[in-house]
Formats: sequence, structure tokens, C-alpha cells
Amino acid sequence: MSEHTLQALLARMRDKPVTLGWGAIAAFGRDRINHLLRHQYVSGLSDFRLMPPFSGTVSLTDEQSMLATFRNLTFGAPQISFEPAALPMARVRLSVGVIGGSFSLVQNLMDSMPRLLTCFDFSEADGFTLAMDLDLSTLVGDVDHRGRFVLDLEKGEKPLCNVLVEERAQKTMGALLLDFIKGQPRSRRIFEMGLMDLNGYNPLSPREFHVYTQPAPGSTDGDGALLLFTRLKGIDSNGGEPAHNDDFPYLIPSDMSKGGEPLYNASLVLNAELREWVGERPLEMIERLGFPARNLFSETADGRHEPHDLLVLGNIQPAQQSAVIEPLLGAVKPGQERQFRVRAADGSLVTDVQWSTRSLGSPISAGSISSSGLYTAPAEKRMGQDSVPAVVTAKYRIDGQPHESSAMVLGRFELMSVQPRAQSLLSGREPVDIHVSSQSGGELEWTLLAPGIGSLQVQGPGHAVYTPPDKVDTLINVQKIQCRDKLSGETIESTMIVLGGSPGALVEPVYVPSVARGQTASFSTDIEAQYQRWSVIGEGSVDAQGVFTPPDQATSVISLVLCQLVYDDRVLATGYAVVQLSARKELPPWSQLETFKIRAPNNLTRAYANGYQQIPLVVEVETTTVDFDGEKYEVPLDDAEVASIRLVDMYTGDDIGFLADEQEGIEHGSGQVSFTHKYANRFALFPATAAGPLQRQPVPVPRNGKTRYRELYLHTTVRDTEKFFVRFTDKFGGIWESTDKGVEDTSIELTGVPPPFVDPVVGPGHDFDIVRDRVWQGPPGGDDPGSDDDFTYYMDSLDYWYINYQSLGRPVPFATLQIEENCSTMQWESEQMAETFFSYTGYAFYPYPFSGYDEPPPRLSFDTYFQRLGREALGTPIREEFEGDFTPSPGQLLVSNHRVADMRYWYDDMAEGDPNKRFREKLDKPVIFVLLDVYGNRHRLAVGYESPTEEDSRNTLVLKIQ
Repeated sequence: MSEHTLQALLARMRDKPVTLGWGAIAAFGRDRINHLLRHQYVSGLSDFRLMPPFSGTVSLTDEQSMLATFRNLTFGAPQISFEPAALPMARVRLSVGVIGGSFSLVQNLMDSMPRLLTCFDFSEADGFTLAMDLDLSTLVGDVDHRGRFVLDLEKGEKPLCNVLVEERAQKTMGALLLDFIKGQPRSRRIFEMGLMDLNGYNPLSPREFHVYTQPAPGSTDGDGALLLFTRLKGIDSNGGEPAHNDDFPYLIPSDMSKGGEPLYNASLVLNAELREWVGERPLEMIERLGFPARNLFSETADGRHEPHDLLVLGNIQPAQQSAVIEPLLGAVKPGQERQFRVRAADGSLVTDVQWSTRSLGSPISAGSISSSGLYTAPAEKRMGQDSVPAVVTAKYRIDGQPHESSAMVLGRFELMSVQPRAQSLLSGREPVDIHVSSQSGGELEWTLLAPGIGSLQVQGPGHAVYTPPDKVDTLINVQKIQCRDKLSGETIESTMIVLGGSPGALVEPVYVPSVARGQTASFSTDIEAQYQRWSVIGEGSVDAQGVFTPPDQATSVISLVLCQLVYDDRVLATGYAVVQLSARKELPPWSQLETFKIRAPNNLTRAYANGYQQIPLVVEVETTTVDFDGEKYEVPLDDAEVASIRLVDMYTGDDIGFLADEQEGIEHGSGQVSFTHKYANRFALFPATAAGPLQRQPVPVPRNGKTRYRELYLHTTVRDTEKFFVRFTDKFGGIWESTDKGVEDTSIELTGVPPPFVDPVVGPGHDFDIVRDRVWQGPPGGDDPGSDDDFTYYMDSLDYWYINYQSLGRPVPFATLQIEENCSTMQWESEQMAETFFSYTGYAFYPYPFSGYDEPPPRLSFDTYFQRLGREALGTPIREEFEGDFTPSPGQLLVSNHRVADMRYWYDDMAEGDPNKRFREKLDKPVIFVLLDVYGNRHRLAVGYESPTEEDSRNTLVLKIQ
């Protein structure tokens, strides 16, 4: 690998800029991004974001002679690599692991009978993937104004599935799987790699970013970095594109610790023009970066270097107030135990954890978990599938704040896997590679079982080669190869079906991928009934009608069902089919509904029609009890069915669409529309009483094992009453609607209420008021005034002006803030060239806290253009730290007015054509604040000074409602 050490990087950066005119460039390494993607995949399991299993068949040839079939294929976590990366692009190679399900390949030639070529089951250790190239995307939330860099699988191109070796087959299977993924809801195919808060207005605040990808120098394994070329407020324009990989330095040094671990997985380069804004505290851009699983960019000790631009080295790592479940992923056999723990970022174990678990397959297949985190997999008789995923959830507190983490556990009948499980081949043909993986990692022992036809050579760990004999005496021969894990004692078999020629009869289906205990499988043949003779090679039995019955307790996995054409006691032709036996017991699906209702908790059926305030809705679906095999089962809707529940317009029959996960509401100006959301947002519910808004109610605890609930949240800008019902899609594609279950609570009327009128007059007793507090003043400019005059005798002072809002007689705090242009305004006492008496403003906003979010402002903020002007013309430092205990309360906007006597006069002709010095053009106008209050209602306010022609106008601030 080419050297890209820290010293090499510093040498390349020395005495010349590398930021290409951007304010900053951040770089993040592959391995840490992939770690975060795994965490995000697991966290989605508890949130209805798991990709459902895929089943389907595709022809690998134009003449339909080779059919590949996937059954219950389960996708794992996405992982990225940088093979296709090249500046100036944002392309990565995305690989989605295949961790469950099965595969079969059937040959169907014109001149011979169809036959199974190969079949096997998937496990995570096998390394099978769906790979694709895609360009990274960016999304910006309209309320939280956070930019997200994401993987959107819908943008995938050039898909390849490596289940088979041939490139054409890989392309065909890849296209099949990618088409399935593209048809999934948006929340299932988008993975977030990180976010950047774009709300700041200081010189080092990020305003916009562009994503690029760069391969690591000399990498042969797809290593590389994700780059964020970022516009900062201090250089308020975009820079240029990197021309080529060789023209741009790789910004993550390859230096290793003494233990052989990389010292850095992230870095940031700040444009040298902005170094004057850097203090001792962390860079604001670093503070505004966030990553999944509560990870942050953390500077390393002595990580700052100044070869020209400022280089900051660090790592993406968990925040101090975070924890994860260990293990994150695992597999267990029926009835087996697995211990889970919650580990904090400092390495200590978290105590007082509330544990729960839920099956993501059949709800009957749920395991159990103790109060200490000891998980027990379901018993064999309750394993309704060969592989059953389950989510383990931990709820706990760190520093008094509630947290939740998830892990995934797969219930399997076997913890070993083999490819192929079965394969048919002609004698004298090419050898067959056999691959085995084992979870324990123990030494593997291979055995060629009786009758011992052919030969077996062990090639290495988990790899052996079977060579068929040159000739066999019979048409159909079965040879099993056993592999034993010496550590766990578990064994697994691969079955070779060695043919002495081509079968002359047809038995269909050619392959049955799974027959559970208690099930049967029916076969047909092209042989006339009076000449049929059915038999079995292996375990199980078949009757004269071709109905196969598996054994009560199978000791092997593969059986062959044969049908022979017998005439005058002579066998004239033989056909066969392959059956895969399963230890599972087929569990019953639900078939009917007892209850399907929708209701609004606390009968709250109104919201302001502002697009942001929500009406919470709870959907209840209860199935009927199922009788099966002499037992009664409570079988509720599975997760995929619950996830398909959606709101429907009663009059049009159209589904109400879902907002994107990152959207908190319907953007202002979108017209008369309604949407639903999967999540509660920050805004308070409708103030139904004089006492204020109602509290959100928790989802009811299911009263039995047949009941599932789902919360939906309606957003509307329609100022009227609308009627809705709910529907969902079952696992077989059937549509169920609440209105089919009678009239009580099967539909609901919801009303969008016009936002309250706002009094345009500002002052005491009106809806809006602006209140001044003197927080600091210099010495009097003459004799002590001895009066209430705060201005005449004080040349230097600082006032905080608090903006207060009330509606219907109650104070209403603010939830969000956006500033349209300048975030400071200013005014001189007069327009005389010698004038130095001057006033300017800053601001601080404390967003009203909501669940998991409480971010008081650390200090006052000022417009970047004013800070530049102040450096040139202001004689005293800007007072940006809060004065004493004077700070905004939660939900309050504070605007500061700073009066000074030592500001040199400026007019824009002094800029000499420099657009970045036209300070009067930028800052003479009022500041426009756009606020959403806690109910989601929008307020556009202007704060500034009265006309300078009015005496003492710079002493006070004026609030105007726009």
C-alpha cells in the first residue's frame, strides 16, 4: 500500500491550500462507517424497517433452461467499499449480506428431464452478497435543517449476486434482487451514514455540503474515505471540485498504534482563511457532526496541525452518554441460551436494564429473555422456519436520561452451513467444491460416508473437494459427505447425487426445499398410473399416489423420491425428485380478524392545520385463535403486516402517504394536503383545554397474544374535517380494511383547525411583546445620572431583549428557528464620517426541549459579516458570552443590543469592489426570524431599529410581525 502517513500528509499540505476554496473538508474512513451501518441495521429491527424476506425465481438463460430460485432470502446489514470511487464522484460499492433463506438451481434442457443441479441454505458466514454501485445522496430536513448523507438502495446500479460463479448469472440474479429492494418503502432502503447540523450562523457554521468518495492510496481491499466538501458561513460560497484522486491528498493518515490499531478514522481540514476564528474550544463544524448510534467526531490529543490549512485529526466514536448491546449479532439453536449485556462508552457494564425480545418471523417463534439479559431461543416445536430472526431490546438510563438499544439473534436448527447441501452430477465429470462454515470456529473433520463412491480430498479449513467415480453401476446413486466440528460436536452433510445417465421419467416438482414434521409433499409423474412404482432413497416414505411423508425425527436432511416405470417386472425408466427435510414444525398462520379499529387517544381529533402539529392515532388489530394439530395458538399479525397498516381517505379510497423519516412535518407552502408519519415529532398536541395541550399517551399493552397495535400520526394543512379508515396487506398479498368489521371505531373524523389569529400590535397585553433587560453597562460618561435613564450617561451598554408570545392567554414557547438572511443588524448614531457611537445586535435561541433533545445555546451568535467588520473597525471585543445568569429560557428567543462608543464609521464605497466587504448592504436591514412555536404554528418576525432619522433610535429594538 502507498504510504500515506501523517508526516507524508503534512508535507503535501505544507505552504499551500488543499480546500479548493471550500470552508472545510471532512473525511471519514470505511471501517467505522461500516460499523455504524451495522448498528443502524440492527436498530431498524425494532422499528419496522427490516427488509422482508424475498422469494422468487428467475431464468438464467434466454431459453429458460436454467432456473434459479431464492426462498425466504434474508438480507443483512449493508457495507460499503471504494473500488469504484474516483474523484470527483460520490460512488461506492455497496454489499448487502445474505444471512438466511435458501437457494436452488434447476436445469431444464429440451432433450432431457429437468433436474436439480444444486441447493443450499444461506448463513452470514458464507459471504454471499448482493453488490451494487451507487452514488451517495444528501437529504436536508425542512424543520431541523440537518443535512444527512445517506445510502439509498434505490439508486443502485450494476447489481451482482455472487451465489453462482458465472458473471451472466450474477447479473441476472442481482437485477432480480435489486428490483425487489427498489420496490420497498423508502424507510427500508435508506441508510444514514451521518448528519450535519446546518442551523448555525457563525463564521465556522456549516451551511451546505457536497459528498465525494476517494479510494485509499494503493488499497487492494476497497478501503477509502467519504469526503464532505463544506461551505461555511465565513466563506459563503462553494469551492471547486477535486479533479482526480492523484490531485487531492488522502486526508486520513495510516499511522498505527503500538498495538497495531489505526490511530485515526476521521479528519477535518479548515481553510486557512478561517483560522482567525478558531479558538481553544472544539471547532463548531465538529460539534455539528453526528453519526448513528450516538457517535461523534472526537479530536485526538495533539491532533491539530497547521502546515497551511488547519488539519484536525480524530476518530468517530461513541459519545460518553451512550451504550451498546453485546453481542450485536448472533445465532443460537432451539432452546440454546445467549447472554446479552449493555456496555457503556467507557467500557463499564450498565445495570438496571429492562430487557425484552420479539420474533421477526412467526410471533409464535419468540424466545424469552430474563431480567439479567439471558436469552433463550424458542423450543424446536415453535420454530416455524428454518431460520427465525428475533430482536433483543434493552431500555436503560445513563445520567438520568432514557436510552434504548437493540441486537439481533437468529434462531437456527444448525449453526454450521454447507454448500452445496445437495448437488447432482454425472459420473466421470468435474469435481465439486464443498465449503463448510461453523460458528464455533472449531477444527473440522471430514468423512466420506458409505457406500463410499468417489473420493474426497480436504483442501484446507472449511474446504474439501469431492470427485465422482468414472463409472457407476446404477442410474441414481447417493453419496453423503459428513463434516464434524470437533469443538461443538455438531455435524452437517453434503449430498452428492451421482447419475449413471439421464433419467428417463419426469417427477415433479423436481425439488421441494423444505418439508416440515407433520407435513406431506405431493409428487406427480408422466408415467401412467398402472406402471408407477414409488420409492424413497433416504428417510421418509411415499405412497402409491406419490404423497411423501417425512419421518417423525429425521437424522439426515436430503431424501430422494423415485418413481419407476415398471412393465413385466422390468424397470424401463426412472425419475426422481429431491426433498429437503426440516426439523421445524409448520406453524399455522392467522386466518380471520376479531377486531380492526382506529381511535384517537383522549378523543383528540383536532390539530392546527399547519402541517406540523400531529393527531396521534392508535390502530388495533386482533386475530382469532387458531386451532392446529390439537392445539390452540394465538397468532397475531407479524411485523411486516403491522408495518403495512396505513390511513385511507374514506371518500377517495386513496392511501394517505407517509412523510419521510427525516421530515417533521409538511413544508410551509405545500398547499392543502394531508400526510401520515410513523414517529411522534417535537410539537405539542392541540391545546384542547384552557390548561394547555394533552400529554401523549403510551401505546396500550396488548391484552393477549393475538393483538398488535400501531401508532400513526396525521399531519394536515386542510382546514376542514376529513374522514379516514385503515387498511393493511397480509403476507399473502390480501387486503384487509377496518370498515369490513362493522361501524364502531372502524373509521374516524379528523379536523384541521385554522391557526390562531395573531394580534399585529406588539406590546404588553398583546400576543407578542419584546422586553428589555439591562445586563451590563460601562462607567457613566458624566456625573451619576441618578435617574432611570439607561442610555444618555452610558456610552457602552448591553441589553437583552426577550421576545415573548402568548396565545389564548397562555405563554407559548418556540420550538425551531430559521433566519432568512443577516442574523445581526447595526446602526450608527449619525451618518457623519467621524461618528463612532454605534449599536449592533446578536441573538441566542433555546429550542424548547423534547424527548432526547435539550440544547441550550452556549453563547450569543453574530452575523459573519458583522464579525468581519468588527475586526476591522470595532475598538472593543464583541461580548459573546452570556452575562451572569441572563440566558434565554427554554423556548425563548433573545436578541442582544450592544451600544459602543468606539466603532469607526463605514460606508460600502470603502469596500473597493470587494463584495465580501459590503457590510452596510448586508447589515443595515432588520433581522428576519422565522419561528415555529411548540404547536407548529409559523411566525415571521422582523427585529431591528427605527429609522436613524429618529433621535436615539439605536438604543431600542423594535419587533414587527411580518
